[in-house]
Amino acid sequence: MVACHDLAVLGLGGELPPVPAKRYFTMAEAEALCGVPQRLLEAWSRRYLASGAGGARRSHRYWLRYEVLALRRIRTLLARGLPPEAVTALQTLLETAEAQSEAQMGAYHTLEKAVTAAESRLAALSATLTPSSRPS
Repeated sequence: MVACHDLAVLGLGGELPPVPAKRYFTMAEAEALCGVPQRLLEAWSRRYLASGAGGARRSHRYWLRYEVLALRRIRTLLARGLPPEAVTALQTLLETAEAQSEAQMGAYHTLEKAVTAAESRLAALSATLTPSSRPS
């Protein structure tokens, strides 16, 4: 039996196609984008992704964009010879870092909105002041 991480035995190598800018991918699209068969996608998803298997919509299996990107990264790491345990640890670290980055970006956008709102209020207040009522 071939180990699910042994890409050389499966003859899987070469460049991967670019990932289109969309949110959901069918199983066939995910297979083509990751360059591995469905059974490996499912096995890798269970083993390496915190989210488990791909999302389900209307009894059909769909993969989210971030899952496809993560599976491509996993494929690359395994192809470079990293042992599955190292890939698991690295994937966990990357998912944690991505979650922290998203939280920081959310805080940044909230702050940015608050600054924009304050600037708008200041501009409106400034516009209402007459030249004689402005402090010198």
